[in-house]
Amino acid sequence: MSGHRCTICLTHPPNQPATIKQCRHEFCLDCLQEWCQTRRQPKCPLCQAEILQVVREDGIEEDAPLADRLAAEQGPDLACLDHTYFAAESERLMCRARAALLQLVRASYGCGRQGSSSTDHAADALQQVIDTLAGCKSNMLQEVPFSPEAVLHDLYSLDQVVCQIAAGTWTTAVGSTEQMQAPRFNAEDAAAGLHEWQEPDSDDDDGCSDDDGLNSSTRNRLERASSAGRRSMRRNSSSSLVSAGSGRRR
Repeated sequence: MSGHRCTICLTHPPNQPATIKQCRHEFCLDCLQEWCQTRRQPKCPLCQAEILQVVREDGIEEDAPLADRLAAEQGPDLACLDHTYFAAESERLMCRARAALLQLVRASYGCGRQGSSSTDHAADALQQVIDTLAGCKSNMLQEVPFSPEAVLHDLYSLDQVVCQIAAGTWTTAVGSTEQMQAPRFNAEDAAAGLHEWQEPDSDDDDGCSDDDGLNSSTRNRLERASSAGRRSMRRNSSSSLVSAGSGRRR
């Protein structure tokens, strides 16, 4: 987990990093200890795994600190995880999902390729992730009341869907053994894909272009994903995707 920031205090990298043994998520040692002390049954802020042991930077394991009675009654201080923070996190993950969707479409349908049912399902899942995150960001910008723990858990679940699709390990349905082929791209491709998503070239409509490999039918697919497809998928419950993502993690 090195290179990540502590999602409790936002320090990057975590100060005196400590890891939850049960799920391997990393935080500042002081933040993690305070998190445990302010909860009767402490769980990971990201994935809700029960915190039983904490592993220090030097490898020493220790039991999770017992909850302080007064602090547990008062509840934890999560003031740093405000609307602004979650709006920014939603936007960050939304950009990653858009870049992954564009690259998936380019790899599977560019230059006349036909794709497959698994890539269709993966593209639909990514679009639903984008729609869910857009709704979350909108709520944060409107300062709608929320539960920090619940939003953290949902963002983590959506992040897992994006990561699994990018890695080619996302299953098309719960219990299905069919998996999609991982698109071959690196960080530079993803950045280029995001730029292309934001600034499409409307002048190139014929055949395969030299710069991005997209033909007109592929561009039409992207347009459907960002408009009509989005409206269609909004009829589905966003919670079903989160539940499916949680089921696949287990």
